[in-house]
Amino acid sequence: LEAIKGARGREAPTQQETPQSFWGQPFSQEIDETRVPPNFREIMVEPFDGSQDPRAHLQAFQAQMYISGGDDRLSCKLFPGTRRGVAMQWIATLPPRTIQKFNDLADAFTSQFAANKKKQLEVADLFDIKQSREESLKSYLARSNTTTVRVNDPDQKFFIKAFQKGLRASPFSDSRQDTGSDEPMVISVTAKQYKIERVLVDQGSLANILYWVAVQKLGIRDLTRCEGVLYGFAGERVPIMGTVEIETTFGDKNGAKTIPVTYTIVNSEASYNIIMGRPALNRLEAVVSTYHLCMKFPVGQTVATVWADITAAKKCYEDSLRIELNAQEDKVNVLDVDLDPRYFSEEKGPHPVGDLKKVQIGTSADQKTHIGTTLDEKEEELLVSTLQKNADVFAWTAKDMPGLDLRFMCHELSIKPGSKLIAQKKRKQGEEKRTTIKEEVEKLLAAGFVREVQYPTWLANVVMVKKANGRWRMCTDYTDLNKACPKDPYPLPSIDRLVDGVSGQALLSFMDAYS
Repeated sequence: LEAIKGARGREAPTQQETPQSFWGQPFSQEIDETRVPPNFREIMVEPFDGSQDPRAHLQAFQAQMYISGGDDRLSCKLFPGTRRGVAMQWIATLPPRTIQKFNDLADAFTSQFAANKKKQLEVADLFDIKQSREESLKSYLARSNTTTVRVNDPDQKFFIKAFQKGLRASPFSDSRQDTGSDEPMVISVTAKQYKIERVLVDQGSLANILYWVAVQKLGIRDLTRCEGVLYGFAGERVPIMGTVEIETTFGDKNGAKTIPVTYTIVNSEASYNIIMGRPALNRLEAVVSTYHLCMKFPVGQTVATVWADITAAKKCYEDSLRIELNAQEDKVNVLDVDLDPRYFSEEKGPHPVGDLKKVQIGTSADQKTHIGTTLDEKEEELLVSTLQKNADVFAWTAKDMPGLDLRFMCHELSIKPGSKLIAQKKRKQGEEKRTTIKEEVEKLLAAGFVREVQYPTWLANVVMVKKANGRWRMCTDYTDLNKACPKDPYPLPSIDRLVDGVSGQALLSFMDAYS
């Protein structure tokens, strides 16, 4: 039986089933036998699912095949790999052996999906494209560029014209207007029958400055003697050569006003001829707008307007960059007064003009102060008498400075909720600093300004700062405490008003806090 079964097995050959193809082999025998090269570059094309433009897909596919170096047969073999969905099903319905070359496949493909082809446009169609009410300019530009690609006869001149016609009419924005508000207020005036240009209107200047170069060109000879020094914002000192009063005309024939202006003459390099300060502007009753770069002032029953010269302002700025300051002497172009002594060094701060001499005020030999030597005998006698009568306002030691009654004013320390309490580590001080610290603390204890307490938190070290005269100033490092305290903004009085308040006073007193 086993021999019979073996014989029958040899007589019945094994039949191998060939898997049925999912399509009818639409390609020719030559295309079927074409092999894809081993190192052939992969075709990167967006799959076609039947909803896109067939011509656009064909162009993308042929571009990739051109880059990869594929021929016509290889294009036919790889093209079905870019189909998806109904497009792949369409490939399977093609009759067997009907595709001999890629053009056959391309024609059949575009015919099948012709409904998805985008209509080619004429130039006239571009003028129908309009920017919608809510559409941004960027979006409209992108839409216009996309449409111009579909035009049969491209012409850039028509493209630009159609784009301009389609723009939405919009109001002009003031934000795009170049007002030049960052430029200085530079005008021109008339004085001594000359038109003087490069006149800077400076509402922060306490004096009307006339530079020596302009004085020479105007031919001014008679100057009123005036000894003094002008100080700049950085502490520069410029000697005053004198003063002069000149009839100055502001405005033109449409509205002009002439007023006497007292100028302070200085010899300093500058890109301006005149700096018109607050004294002249107040006498002119002028209102200055740096945003609009104009100045208005009353002339009879009307209001005159003077506009700034932006071209001259830019030229002045360019010239100021080329001015080389004299290394032997500091010179400034602007009068500015800094009332905060912390921004001065003691050597470069303002000093009285002329020599000084000591006068006795208190009963002790060391209770003296300085006065100027330029006073006449009567003025000096009156000044010394006034100082001696008010000797109690001078503090020679810490004991001479009584504190405020707590019933009158008491400061309460405010800490932000949740702030971490910080006790600074003790800093090591040198022998000289320790001696000075001990002396200063004893003075404060004796005056009753401080008292000894035991704080477990918010401990702050003292910081010793050496002054220009060689003595030490003791400060306290409250950096950590300040960070934990809420900001307490409060308005300061107008500095200009404070400075103007001393105008016309005969004597200038430099006061120094007790050190």
